Amino acid sequence: MAAKNEFQAIDKLVSGLSKDGSPADPIGKRVGALAQSPCYRQELMWNFSSADVMPVTAWALSDWWENGGRDFVLEPLEHANAIHFAPTVRSALVTENLPAGHALANILCASSGSECDPLGKGAAVGLTHDVQRVALLRGSATPQRLDTQVTDRKNDCIREALKKPESGRLLALGGCVDALRLTTAELPLGRFKSPVGWLIMRGRRGHYSFCDEVRVYHLETGSAFVASRCSGLVLANNGSVDQAATAAQSAVRTQVGNLPVEVLRRLALLMWIKDNVPQTIQEYDKLPLPEGIALPEPDSGMSFGTGGFSTWAHSGQTRISYEIVDGTSPLLKGKFVWPDSADVADQVMDDLVVTAEASLVEGCPKTALPKNIPMVGTLGGVSSIDATPAALQAAGDELAAAFAKMRSVKACKK
Repeated sequence: MAAKNEFQAIDKLVSGLSKDGSPADPIGKRVGALAQSPCYRQELMWNFSSADVMPVTAWALSDWWENGGRDFVLEPLEHANAIHFAPTVRSALVTENLPAGHALANILCASSGSECDPLGKGAAVGLTHDVQRVALLRGSATPQRLDTQVTDRKNDCIREALKKPESGRLLALGGCVDALRLTTAELPLGRFKSPVGWLIMRGRRGHYSFCDEVRVYHLETGSAFVASRCSGLVLANNGSVDQAATAAQSAVRTQVGNLPVEVLRRLALLMWIKDNVPQTIQEYDKLPLPEGIALPEPDSGMSFGTGGFSTWAHSGQTRISYEIVDGTSPLLKGKFVWPDSADVADQVMDDLVVTAEASLVEGCPKTALPKNIPMVGTLGGVSSIDATPAALQAAGDELAAAFAKMRSVKACKK
């Protein structure tokens, strides 16, 4: 009865929380303490720790409570003889909680404000779909299944678990059912602004046939300026790269035009928040223990763990460096793997770059290239087998010279 009363008190407190960045640590502490109390069987609480709700913002705790957390805390009090699978606590990016001068402040509205940026909101919605698609292809998310399919698969899990020795049945059942849970990939909670400024990308695209490139895109108009130094690796008799011959057959070309702004917004937004993407989100679920699978002894020490992850790489990958600048001031710097990656965020960047650049329309740009945009920078991100630092520096110098000429290109007449 005391546990039920505490649940009702917490429920009332969470319902009264504002969905902003204010701290909700006292309430989160009470949630954790209740879930760890003797009224709950910890052996049946899958993937939950009191640390999940401490520390926590009001926004994150409210979101978790509304999207399965409430049921996860309540259901064990009413259905003790069941495995309960915890929903995921999403993190919240809130500008009020950032250290002074933090880069994310450039992309976030105040969490407590009523007005933000509809273009930023639209970019976040579109980016969420991009992330979910790639996560599904990568196997870090699962598609929604029909209820009948899920029920059939759970029954299969029960049958397989019953074949195990009695001591291992509960763990086998929990692991099997956990793998069936709907998993989605989401952005962190946040109220996002539409990215502004100029996006600069530098690096090599390609392997045996390649282009060392500098690309500059205006995030508000889609104006595009591209300089590419293209060549192909020339191999010596011993299989090493002949740097001189490779450089001798290189050629520099430039492009000027415009790209679709909507795709650039999503790309730039991801660059700002890539360290927080994706968040793998699972919903609350429960499974009543079937006959033949008994509860473990209290304080048996048995606990349910989580699976690992896999990664991969190949010799054709390079690293593209990027920065977003406002005039001469760099707002953000980072790198991503090209042309494909085991990392979901990097793969989404690759896809968005391809999508945007496939729609490049050459012609006069909507905005002229500012004279103070920094063009000099290391290309890097290439295997030392394929290019020496001197070769990359030479390519960078040629590309900088090409951009110096593009500074004279005038914007379209309005």
